[in-house]
Amino acid sequence: MPGTREIILRTLTIDYGEIAALSKKIAAIQTNGKKAVLTSKNGTNLTMSLVGRSAIADTGFFTNPGDFGNLPAGEAFIAPVEGKTNGVIIFDGCFGDIMLDRQIKVTVKNGLATEIAGGQAARLLNERLARVGKLGYNIAEFGIGTNKMARLGKSLLEVEKVYGTSHIALGSNATFGGEVDVPFHSDGVILKPTIAIDDTIIIEEGEFKV
Repeated sequence: MPGTREIILRTLTIDYGEIAALSKKIAAIQTNGKKAVLTSKNGTNLTMSLVGRSAIADTGFFTNPGDFGNLPAGEAFIAPVEGKTNGVIIFDGCFGDIMLDRQIKVTVKNGLATEIAGGQAARLLNERLARVGKLGYNIAEFGIGTNKMARLGKSLLEVEKVYGTSHIALGSNATFGGEVDVPFHSDGVILKPTIAIDDTIIIEEGEFKV
């Protein structure tokens, strides 16, 4: 439960029943979907296969012995099929704990980030991934934020929950249904995305349509 008293008061006192309902609805669409297309006006255009993968709804309800998670909650996320993701990602919200001096442009071919371009933020990300090796460049996670009170800031675990945003992670996904296990997992956020899963428009320019 990272962050400050201000984050706790703002994000944990809202209606988590509403967050849970939306997160479960999105996770069900991801689980039942075969193909996801993520685009944005800033240039993101990414196609992912979801065949055979199960999404997780981060509802914020930890009420049974053994339950665990992070707060603030509010997302639905899934591990795209390795080797099947292609296109371009423009990270314009954040990337992990790296401060964005410029947007990060990531070119993706056959499930791996093959080129990472931008300013100092992109150079730092390249340096970290180079230490991990090839599988660190894996497109590991496709998530959608569902918490209306989450805000952009320095806490990634809050930022990735921002309502109507999407996040893509690089690196490991073995703990939530994927096949890659490396000592690296970090998310980047795409603002005002448009997301289609099969024939269903989930979000259009940051506004939920389901």
